[in-house]
Amino acid sequence: MAPKQTKFYLEKNIQSVLSFEDEDNLKFLNNKIMLLFLTEINSIIFSGKNNSYQFLIECLSLAKNLNEKHNLNLIRFPDLKIAIGQLDPLNPDRLYFLDSIYNNDLSVEAINKFQDDIKEIKQNGVKGIRFHPGSMDLALFESLWLIINDFYSREEISLHVDRVNQSNAHITNLIKLAYGDKSASLMIEVDGASSFGEDVYRDTLQTIATADIIIKEFIKKKYKDFKKMKFILSGQITPKTISLINLCSIEVYGFYHGSHYNNFLMNKFNNIEISSDLLNNKKTLLKYIEHIKSTLYIQ
Repeated sequence: MAPKQTKFYLEKNIQSVLSFEDEDNLKFLNNKIMLLFLTEINSIIFSGKNNSYQFLIECLSLAKNLNEKHNLNLIRFPDLKIAIGQLDPLNPDRLYFLDSIYNNDLSVEAINKFQDDIKEIKQNGVKGIRFHPGSMDLALFESLWLIINDFYSREEISLHVDRVNQSNAHITNLIKLAYGDKSASLMIEVDGASSFGEDVYRDTLQTIATADIIIKEFIKKKYKDFKKMKFILSGQITPKTISLINLCSIEVYGFYHGSHYNNFLMNKFNNIEISSDLLNNKKTLLKYIEHIKSTLYIQ
């Protein structure tokens, strides 16, 4: 009997986020990441540590070969997106970009290098940017945001906000700067992150509360000016998250599973023991794909 097919919603944007620890141990996660590429999610987000981009490209190639070999008839494969900025809330003075770590007071030379690096990753096939401004100075944020917008469209960029190191006023100012004129659009990624993964329910409440504050400030008060704003919920996404957004009538564009500072994503797959016939047995492969899908597509 074929494994039961997961009933998921393709209209929601589903993305997965690799942690710093994941990127330090990629060779031990090879099969699980390859399976992730077979789940038809929209994107996999990574920080670029330890030349992880090349490893992920190889996993994607393997996934495409398995799709062809076993006639899986997948309708899409995830794009690769890179995360930059204050990726670790416990170190708000650090700006992460690939293998470089900057202080928040970037020199002119560092900003020029940032621009060159953004251009290079675009040319190398990275499809999008997840930008974490954190408590970054607004002038620096604007400089980096304009560079990112020179190379990527608004549909390829998400602005990550949380209230760990950001006040409501700072988040509001960041969004106003990022949105720009009335013809623009913006994807806002809201992350609870208040307990750094130690208290999932508290993080979920913080995520919903932050989204509700932003919606009231921009959508309900000034709808005509910010009507092209989309909301994504990020971090430890659970059925409780879905229940709460329905209760609060929050319309979301998608869900991003995981964070860079905590192993939310791979912890979901801890109970998966990869069998030796994974790559050669279609029935086994489908079983694992459906298991991972069931953790990512909340029903």
